[in-house]
Amino acid sequence: MLAHPLAVHDSVETRGIVRYYDNNNFYREPVVQGELTPDGDVAAELEAASELADDGLQAVLPGPYSLSDLATDEHYGDEAAFLDAVAGFLTGEVEQFPDVETLFLLEPSLVENAPADGQDERASEAIDAVASATDADVVAHTYWGAIEEKVYAHLMDADVDAIGFDLVSDHDQNVYNVQEYGTKDDVALGVVDGQNTLVESPETIRDRVDWFEQQTNTTYDTVYATANTELFYLPVNKFEAKLESLANATDLAVEA
Repeated sequence: MLAHPLAVHDSVETRGIVRYYDNNNFYREPVVQGELTPDGDVAAELEAASELADDGLQAVLPGPYSLSDLATDEHYGDEAAFLDAVAGFLTGEVEQFPDVETLFLLEPSLVENAPADGQDERASEAIDAVASATDADVVAHTYWGAIEEKVYAHLMDADVDAIGFDLVSDHDQNVYNVQEYGTKDDVALGVVDGQNTLVESPETIRDRVDWFEQQTNTTYDTVYATANTELFYLPVNKFEAKLESLANATDLAVEA
């Protein structure tokens, strides 16, 4: 799912099945063989969704670092140039979006394949470039663990409205990063398990949000209560039940 924007691009050849990080999930390898010019694929999907939406849209894209990490480059020939090209491609995609309220940039590679010295700063700059292409609130959501401290410090330099934390996989280290380096005025919290069919109650979700605020000694302007990972791993009924629990947890917060 993360590789989708490249997998449908004319300059990309999808090859054999490869493992999706360290998980027991797989995807078709996207191999970039030409210039990554924006093609409007995601914007077209959002336009279609806007006809069904009663309220504002939330867009989701792979972050530039994760997308470049999952792809194979046979055109640009340089790691930094390839990251810049992917960021430019995503920026062009975002510029074609209809009006959206929020944009989630999914960046699990910041955890699963942490950028090395120098590359961590470039990753932050790439995220910043994509975020700057929209007036929507932008969340850089990281998951499957916690980001290394230096990578997190650089991510804080990106002009995003919120950073996302996977409280299911590693709540302690994520809290430590916030205690040590701070975070944005808004925050996204992965408080339901996107890979487990057990449906969390609204009360459990609310408790996890309250616990994070207590541990970081902060009341955030906005808390995006979300799944720690994508939910496409789940059966449709569980997918819908977890979304309903998240919505009901929001209602509890309003009542409180």
